[in-house]
Amino acid sequence: GRRNIGIVLQAALKRSAGDVRRMIELGAKVRLCKGAYTEPARVAHQSARRIRRSFVELMGWLLTDGEYPAIATHDEGLIRAARAKARKAGREHTSYEFQLLFGVRRDLQEELFGAGHPVRVYIPFGEMWYPYLMRRLGERPENVLFLARNVLKESPLGALWPGRRGVRGKDSTGGDR
Repeated sequence: GRRNIGIVLQAALKRSAGDVRRMIELGAKVRLCKGAYTEPARVAHQSARRIRRSFVELMGWLLTDGEYPAIATHDEGLIRAARAKARKAGREHTSYEFQLLFGVRRDLQEELFGAGHPVRVYIPFGEMWYPYLMRRLGERPENVLFLARNVLKESPLGALWPGRRGVRGKDSTGGDR
């Protein structure tokens, strides 16, 4: 009977298609993420391309028929797809949300929020935050590069980052950028 509880489903898991359908039937709130855990091929898609395809499909179902879906990704292509699918489904911005990690792609968080989308910022909290971070980095070594790239983008050196958008502050001449 609680309506403030949701479930997280990973697009990487092969069973998630059935789980999303079941959660829609139950009227459950679903947070969809790609999935950060290394799983055997019998239970999970292995290629990034296949995981993205699964994410788009599941996200489409949630945005068409789901109860307040949460789209948890920093992937700009998936975010564009979510916004397009939500428009096509006639969803109001306030009927779903984007979830991003604290300190990662604040420019994207601000852009989404500025466009009227609810944005929830996720932060590992408590005594186990560091072991959690190390486990996430260890399970998918590409997460180390992802984190390093985004820390660099957020640093003063980020102004040198190719294609950086939404940079706020003052440039070296004191002018706005």
